[in-house]
Formats: sequence, C-alpha cells, structure tokens
Amino acid sequence: MPRFTGGGGARPPVQSVARAVGLLQQLAVLGRPASLAELAAACGLERSTAWRLLTTLEACGLVDRESSSDGFRVGFGAVAVAAAALGDGTALASRVLPELRRLCADTSEAAAVCIVRGTRVLVVDQVDPPSVVSVSWVGREFPLHASSPGKLVLASLAPGDLDRFLAEPLQALTERTITDASALRRELARVRASGVAASDEEFERGCVGFSAAVTDWAGRPVAILGVTGPSFRMRRSRFPFYRQEVLRSAHAAATALGYDPPSKPPAASDPGCPSRTHGLAPGRQHIGLSK
Repeated sequence: MPRFTGGGGARPPVQSVARAVGLLQQLAVLGRPASLAELAAACGLERSTAWRLLTTLEACGLVDRESSSDGFRVGFGAVAVAAAALGDGTALASRVLPELRRLCADTSEAAAVCIVRGTRVLVVDQVDPPSVVSVSWVGREFPLHASSPGKLVLASLAPGDLDRFLAEPLQALTERTITDASALRRELARVRASGVAASDEEFERGCVGFSAAVTDWAGRPVAILGVTGPSFRMRRSRFPFYRQEVLRSAHAAATALGYDPPSKPPAASDPGCPSRTHGLAPGRQHIGLSK
C-alpha cells in the first residue's frame, strides 16, 4: 500500500488520519473503484475500521461510492484539493526548490521544474549555477517532440492520443529534431523504459537537456525536473551522469511532494528497468488532444 509521506519523514501523530490518507492513496494507485474488502486488505485494516474511515471520507466529499458495484473511488473533493495544490506552480516549486539547488550544484548547469497541464509543459522555477551564463526558461513552454520535458509527456499519453499527435507533421526546429513518427515512437519507448528523456540539440542548436518526471501513484506526471546547458559543456561522454542525476532529483522531489517512491532511484544505465516513480507506462495518461 502507499506509505504515508509528507516530506518530513516523521511518524504521523494521528493514526486515524494517516489510515484515512492511506485508503485515499490506495484508491489513487488503483485508478478504479475498489471494494471495501479489497481496500481493507491492501491497507492492513479491519473491515469495520476501513468502513468507518471510508464513509467519513465520503461524507467529506473525498471519496465517492459506486452505486452499481458498491465500490469506492476517489471523489471530486479530492480532485479539487489536488488541483489547487498542483495548479499553484509557485507552491509546487517551493517544495522541490532544495532539490533544484542540489541538481544545479551537482551538475553545474541550470536546473528547472515544469508543471504539466494536459499536453502543455510550463517552466515555473529555475536555479542557475553561479558565474555561469544560463538561459532563463521560466514562463516558457516546450515543444513536445523536441524537448526533454515534452518527450516525457508524449511517453505518458494513451495510445490513441499519441496516434493523433503523430498524425500531424512534426516541425524540424534544428537539423537534429526527430520528425519521423516511427523514429519518435522508438525514442518514446526508450523514455518509458528508462524514465529519462533527452534533447540533444533538437530544440535549439547547441542546447542539451535531460529531464525526469515525478509521477503520482497511478503513473501520471505531476512535475518534471531537468537540467539544461550548452553542448560544449554537456558533452556526450557525460550523458550517463546527467541521466542519473535527474532520476535522483525526481526521486527526491516525489518524496517532497508526498508520493511514495521506491527506496532508491533506478540506475539510468539500465534502460530496461522502469520504476513506478520515474518510468512512464503508455495508456496511463488519458489526455485529449485538441485540434
């Protein structure tokens, strides 16, 4: 079951609240209605205890009950709370700022955090290394097919949404931009497997970037952390290092945002080892693409 995490690491002082949060997190993990018996077993609770907590959450609008199956699902009240928290890019950035600073210090490159809104990726905060000239990306959106944050979003799309996106022509922003749909599909498969996306002078000439997504319990990206710098500093021989660092940052940011990551981030050198926190599974992110 999801472990109660609030970023502080302390034992929750009110057990009933922690148990109720655990039930709500379990529903988020499942992403579907679940029965009382299933939820109680997954959270290690007596059915009577789970029932009292679930009906209380229901009364508060945080859990809804399916009339057809007598199962429970995440309520719209919880959705509204999550939207308020994640919709405030400033609040999200403040929670991950210490990790941005570490990522910047360890790589000596600009570290940024993006929020995901449907198929839009917006930079909300950036930390620059001292005495190094860096481009400010704050407030900018990235093209999905040519940027490392954008590739993470594409990798998380449901198959039908990805098909619709790839049915449109892909603009060549540089001579290295991937514009062939089949080639981009192969690239996205590697992103799903490793949890890391790269843009090697595909967005702008001389600009290299690496990003990893912080995903919720259902595998949906809620934020993206990355590093960006010039190709003359971010040389290909150091690409494995940047991959590992952004994975490490995504892992730490997941903890800061209250998600339940694995005990340690997967090795970036092993592209065949996805993780729930960093790996992106196709079909988990059902986003409608507007035309």
